[in-house]
Amino acid sequence: MSRNSPALPLQRIAIGTQSHTLTWLTGTQAGQKVLAEAHRSSQRPRCLCVAGGVEMYPAQRGRTFYLARMPGSGMLHDVACPSVDDVNLFSGIGTYASGTLLVLPDGRLQVRFDAAAPRQIEALAASLDGLLDLLLDTADLNASPMSATLGWESVRTALANAALSLVLNASGPLSALMLLPASFNKDDHERQRQEQEDYLSTAAVPRFVCAPLREIRPTKFGYQLILKHLPRTMFWISRAVASALEAGSGGTQSLKTTDYPALVLAQVQRTRGDGFTVTSLALRRTDRRFVPCLSDADVAAADELTQLGRQYLRPLRFDLPWDVSLCDYALINSSADAPTPIFILDSCGCAPLDKAKHEVYRVLASGSTGSLAVRDGNWTPQAPSPSPSISSILTKKDAMT
Repeated sequence: MSRNSPALPLQRIAIGTQSHTLTWLTGTQAGQKVLAEAHRSSQRPRCLCVAGGVEMYPAQRGRTFYLARMPGSGMLHDVACPSVDDVNLFSGIGTYASGTLLVLPDGRLQVRFDAAAPRQIEALAASLDGLLDLLLDTADLNASPMSATLGWESVRTALANAALSLVLNASGPLSALMLLPASFNKDDHERQRQEQEDYLSTAAVPRFVCAPLREIRPTKFGYQLILKHLPRTMFWISRAVASALEAGSGGTQSLKTTDYPALVLAQVQRTRGDGFTVTSLALRRTDRRFVPCLSDADVAAADELTQLGRQYLRPLRFDLPWDVSLCDYALINSSADAPTPIFILDSCGCAPLDKAKHEVYRVLASGSTGSLAVRDGNWTPQAPSPSPSISSILTKKDAMT
């Protein structure tokens, strides 16, 4: 988005002889069908921000279709067009260059992976952070859950199914490389622990382990990572790996303060001594339903949406730079309407992201695009209404009180 643009434009896309808004294509079932057909037929949609249009390409991640810029085409878009700066409020997946994510003929997603890849527009590889977001997105764990509480076994099953559909082009299917520990069973834990440690030990390359965070303890040379369901397996984080995680988080994470629910994805190797060395680490703070978040304010907003029975999505950043804003939640209105972006305007700890979010919300609020903001627990213009399915329940509850 041009910082001098007075309003975020309504982006229109030509597919064949028809023209549609981008929000309709990406945010409605009918629009998804149009993009799916364009994807199957290898059509090149055109962004109509300039005369003649600018070619884009339809891509697929899981069951979702989206539009991405052709590599090197950013300068061809109008200065006020969202695609000139890759503005996409609902997902950071468009940050990847063409070919970084490739849908295989069998429907699986091939991922060009580099654990230390930098956050950048037109990223040529997904980092470990990006791979964790791909896992969460493919597992639909960034959507409002069906239950107010979600246990590890349900999450583990969703992650295992997601890993089956992700292929690291240098190493093979993620499902064959990643440990998702079974729920802790005190009666059978020693056998489970030995089997799981043997699995992590018998690989020529670092394997992955994904589990909820229990604790991170400072040590003389770095930190000890303690994972739920693997409490007696020792994982050691060097100062260099800790510094890389904190630097990559843009100020949103510190290993000195991790007293919140979180999901960990780590690459590990067996040490010469006891335990495993963490060679690369991604940590995603979550609420108690395993939905990703960045702050207490995010958690409070998600709690309120859940209490109101509203469906929402948590946009994931993948490897999008921190100075580019996504909305914090996308409120799902109906199958016919585009999602409503929600911005949490309390600080998340990352100054560039805070600034970008305030600027995008200011532009949206001054135009005709519907959006919501939350600051200090207060909604602007107002909190969303309860869903029809629970309105009668809330009314009865109010009457009883």
